Amino acid sequence: MRKQRLINKDWMVALTLVWLSLAAACGQFKVGFETETTDLSLPTEAPVVDGADTSQGEIETATPAAPPAHRASGLVLGSYNISFYVDRAGQVVPLVDYPGAQLSVDKNQLLYAREEASGGMDDIYLLDLESGEERNLTQTPDRGEGAPVWWPAHPELVFFVSGEMQGMGYAENPTVVGLDGSGYQVLDDTQGGPNSLSEDGTMIAYGGFDFEGVIYHWNGQREAFDPAAYGVTVDKVFKPAFSPDGRYLAWKVSGDLNGDGELSTGLAIFDLQEQSAELIHVYTVQGGGMVPHYISWSPDGSWIAYVTFGEGPAVGRESNLWVMRPDGGEETYIDSGLSPTWSPDGQQLAYVRATMSGEIGLHIAETGSWAHSPVDDLPFPETVQFIMNWITP
Repeated sequence: MRKQRLINKDWMVALTLVWLSLAAACGQFKVGFETETTDLSLPTEAPVVDGADTSQGEIETATPAAPPAHRASGLVLGSYNISFYVDRAGQVVPLVDYPGAQLSVDKNQLLYAREEASGGMDDIYLLDLESGEERNLTQTPDRGEGAPVWWPAHPELVFFVSGEMQGMGYAENPTVVGLDGSGYQVLDDTQGGPNSLSEDGTMIAYGGFDFEGVIYHWNGQREAFDPAAYGVTVDKVFKPAFSPDGRYLAWKVSGDLNGDGELSTGLAIFDLQEQSAELIHVYTVQGGGMVPHYISWSPDGSWIAYVTFGEGPAVGRESNLWVMRPDGGEETYIDSGLSPTWSPDGQQLAYVRATMSGEIGLHIAETGSWAHSPVDDLPFPETVQFIMNWITP
């Protein structure tokens, strides 16, 4: 039996929530990658103007201003089959025929997981987009790897999750390897789970669901994350997310959060310096089942995008996309959305709109007003189902 490809579980569950209705309502579609190339080169010689006196010197010509960037430029997107990128001019650039690819900020290298034909396990690959050279960084026939990401604080290595086959999945242990394939190291061989990397390169948070939360320090120290030490009592923690400055760590949490004996869920913002916590957006879930967990900090740390399920105004198993301040203030409902991703300047928030009626596609909201609209003027090769990153184009 062909094994399950190791992809970010949030993506896999999000697609499951809408796929049955999509198959009946709209399905997948493909269009070509062919795009027209605009010649933006300037003339090498100044034009001669009729009747002008050229004996007094050359006529100065103004350099045309660069055209404005497309509002979706810099987005790294994909489906379950392929990954692609939107450049500054709004051209859709194919990257690789594998999902979940991560483009480097200089746009010269690409990371992705690919199944090895010999062993049936996924390895991590690095593709040089200039030379076309592809390199297998892991080469571990008895171990599977997936969900690779760049960690800017450690440009010499790649972070990913790995593990031995366990039923239909992997242990998802936090793991690193050098860009040349050397230094393969499993940072924690006892536990894994959804993770977050601190921007300063000093910490990794991971774990949750039926396991404890963990903070791994880059010096090798591993500590259990105990919400009670911050003054809150919860039964479980889920997806972690460090704030850009590393002071705060957000977790989705569940338990008797209101003290009324009812199971509820919410977002907890833990102040790692002050050893305190804030519980925000606490609600009682209507319905059950596993759902994806998305928490996304704006680049300046002033906003949090947060996805909930099992509450209004969404219907059925649709998602709710909210934005709020880290203290819960100025909470605003945006849309039925998944995979929220901020632009590098924090002025826009991209997400995948997915409804039970079969609608799925890329939308962008403007920070502050939160007005949003679909990106429907680009020839995406397949329906956008995931947003991997938003880099400077």
